[in-house]
Amino acid sequence: MRPAELPVPVVRVSVPAEPAEGPSWACCEAGAVLAGLSLGAGATRVFLVLHRLALDVARARAYRLLPDVVTLHVPALMVAALTGYTDRHLRNLTRELERAGLLDAGGHASRVGLRSLYDGTIWAVKVKPGGVAPRIRPDEWKHDWRPMFAADVEGKRGAARVISELRAAEASEEEFYRATLRVAVAPDAAFSPVASSSEMPGAAAEPRTVREVVYRLGELVNAHPSRRPELVGRMASALAYALSDLHSRRWYCRLLWDAWTGHVEGRGTLQALAAALSRLDADRREWEGLRNPGAVLAARLRPV
Repeated sequence: MRPAELPVPVVRVSVPAEPAEGPSWACCEAGAVLAGLSLGAGATRVFLVLHRLALDVARARAYRLLPDVVTLHVPALMVAALTGYTDRHLRNLTRELERAGLLDAGGHASRVGLRSLYDGTIWAVKVKPGGVAPRIRPDEWKHDWRPMFAADVEGKRGAARVISELRAAEASEEEFYRATLRVAVAPDAAFSPVASSSEMPGAAAEPRTVREVVYRLGELVNAHPSRRPELVGRMASALAYALSDLHSRRWYCRLLWDAWTGHVEGRGTLQALAAALSRLDADRREWEGLRNPGAVLAARLRPV
C-alpha cells in the first residue's frame, strides 16, 4: 500500500503589529475643534493662533501621543501683539473662549526675592474635538515655567523687550509667531538670546551646566567654521559632566552636530534641542530619584 503523502510543512511566525504612525496632526485641525460653535471673529482669531502654538509646542516636546489638551506658558503680551489686539481686548476674548470650553488660562507668578511677580500666562488649549474640557492642573500652576525669571527681571529681559525689538526690525507676522513659539518652547533661550551671549558675565568661560549649554546653543550658528568643532566639544563635555554621563561624550557631540545640521536645513532642531534640555534641567530639580537623565534625553529625542 502506497503511504500517504506528508502534508506540505507550514511555517508560522509571529510578526509584530505595524507601528502606529504617531499622532495624526491633520485630524486635529482647528476647524474640527470649532465645529458647531458660534464665536466672534476676534475669539476665533485668538484660538487659531493658540491652537497652532499648542500643536507646535507638542511637536517640540516630542509627544508620542497627542493629548486632548496642550498646556503652555507664554506672556499674554506676546499673544496680544501676535493677534493685533490690546491686552484688555485679549482678556475679553479669552473669557469668550473659556465659556466655549476651548481654553483655560490664567496669570502665573514667580518669587523674586520677597516679591511675587507675574511671569506670564498659562494656556490650556483644546487641540482635538471631543468632550474633554481644558483645565490647568495643580502641578502646572506650581511648575517653574521660567527658571531664569529672576535674572530676566534684573536684566530687563522680557516680553516687552522682545516685542520692541521685533517691531524695530519691522518683523513679519510669521517672525512674530516664531518668536512667540521660542518663548513657549524654551523661555530661557528666548528671553536671553544666545547670539549675544558674549555680553554675559563669564561667557568666555567653559560651560558647566545644562542651562549654560542651552544659553549658548546659538553660538553654533554664529561660530566660524574653524571654531565650531571646538565649541561642540566643549558643550558636549559640559553636558556629559553635568548629567554624570562621561562615557557618552561622543554621543552628545553627535547630538549637537545633528541639531546644528538640522538648523542649517531649516528644520528648527536647535530650538527643539534647547527645549528638550530645558525640560530635562527642570526634571532634574523636580524629579526625585532620576538616575540617568541622559537616557531620558535620548528617549525624548528619539523619532517616533
